[in-house]
Amino acid sequence: MNARVVALALAVSCAGGVTSAGGRAWAAEASPLAAAQRAVRELRYEDARGEVDAALRRGHHPRKELIALYALRAEVTSIVDGASAGEGEFRRLLVLAPDHTLPRDTPIFSVPFTRAQRWVASHGHLEVEHKIGAAPRLGVATPLAVAVTSDPLAAVAGARLWVRMPDEHAFVALPGTSLRPSLPPIPAGGGADYYIEAVDAGDNVVAELGTADEPFTLVGPAARPSAAPLSARVPERVAAEANAQAGVASPALVAAAPARARHGYRIAGGVLAGLGLGALGAGIAIDVDGRHQLDALQTSCAPACSQSQVDSLKLSEGVAIGLYAAAGAVLTTSVILFTVDLARSRRH
Repeated sequence: MNARVVALALAVSCAGGVTSAGGRAWAAEASPLAAAQRAVRELRYEDARGEVDAALRRGHHPRKELIALYALRAEVTSIVDGASAGEGEFRRLLVLAPDHTLPRDTPIFSVPFTRAQRWVASHGHLEVEHKIGAAPRLGVATPLAVAVTSDPLAAVAGARLWVRMPDEHAFVALPGTSLRPSLPPIPAGGGADYYIEAVDAGDNVVAELGTADEPFTLVGPAARPSAAPLSARVPERVAAEANAQAGVASPALVAAAPARARHGYRIAGGVLAGLGLGALGAGIAIDVDGRHQLDALQTSCAPACSQSQVDSLKLSEGVAIGLYAAAGAVLTTSVILFTVDLARSRRH
């Protein structure tokens, strides 16, 4: 027996192993995991590795048992084959269970374990999620989509969907391991409980989305409103008479509300206000243009300007004054019309 095996034997002895009565009963079970753990306690590391490898080849392990097998294989490999080989096995373990702790504080395990932790921190661990592909519909299966967002060791080979429909007590695994499973049609007003297991090529559970104790629940669609049976329908004539007796007017007998009277004075006032403002603007434009003409004559020909030039200036001035007067009259009229309309509206 070499020094490494002796050192580990002392470490295992100090750790105490599984020595309680419950532990002895568990070890006595015929499971491959229990047999491998017993072989480790008895320092039969090659036998332990054989038991673990055989168990992994058989597959179909739940996630908790798979993690225990990976942890045991990492420990045995670190003892028998050294830190480099042990690091590879610890990587496989930590990719599935990044929170797994060091089994024992001894360099035989701590060196490969720490290296594997650094590798997982750099490359990531297994991450799986799912989403509902479509809203539930009556009589139609509801599609789900399982997405593997991180899988550094390419462990995931498929997904198994477990479902518990309304009025059922146990979960049932649906056939197949597709990453796009579907829930059976959910009855109206009911709900389906489900959880998903991501599995590897050996049908071992490498990740869980929900559990049997804490499943997801998808509520089914609401029931469609059903028409009242013919025997329960009230004839239209009877319904109309009942409404009349109760003082409820039938829609066909309700008089239409009178149309609101048009505000004729307000409309006329608005039209005149527009015309008045237009005339005012035109008058201002002609007045400004006349002032420009006067300034030009004063600088060019005054006091010897021709009569035609003076007459043109006077014409512009007269037109501007006329437009100002017309604008004032029209705007005054529009104000009067607005006032009359307001008074009539208040009386009504």
